[in-house]
Amino acid sequence: VYHRYLEKSIPEATEHLENLTQKHTAQFNYLPELRHTFTAFSDTTTHLQKQEEEVIFPYIRQLARAYQNTESYAPLLVRTLRKAVDQIMLREQKTIEEHILKMRELTHNYTPPDNACISHKVTLMKLMELDYDTVQHTYLENEILYPRMLSMETELINQRD
Repeated sequence: VYHRYLEKSIPEATEHLENLTQKHTAQFNYLPELRHTFTAFSDTTTHLQKQEEEVIFPYIRQLARAYQNTESYAPLLVRTLRKAVDQIMLREQKTIEEHILKMRELTHNYTPPDNACISHKVTLMKLMELDYDTVQHTYLENEILYPRMLSMETELINQRD
């Protein structure tokens, strides 16, 4: 659900931010840095999304099937992919978090300036929505999905040993 949301929302927010930056940089000098930070956020998020869809989620599905069916090959999967999953996720999520914190700082937590036009307010609201959805998504992965996955891995390893 979150990935489909990103596929729609990132291009929309990019377009709004591009238009705002082109028209209002002289009045709001933080906009070029905000655009740069958002582009970095977008690139990292898109890259992580691709990694999740191509590597991590198929691994989780395979692990879950092996766990539910107690397949004998499951411990082999655990030992060969666990570090890659951890390294990809943690590194990319930390970078995304840094971009979000920078966007919050630049926009004073997405608070429009007093003299902001409607498009300025809409752009900040779109960025805030992406921020909140990303934080929620990361929480669900880190606090629910991955701990369950690690628990299954540990159990499968212990069964083999």
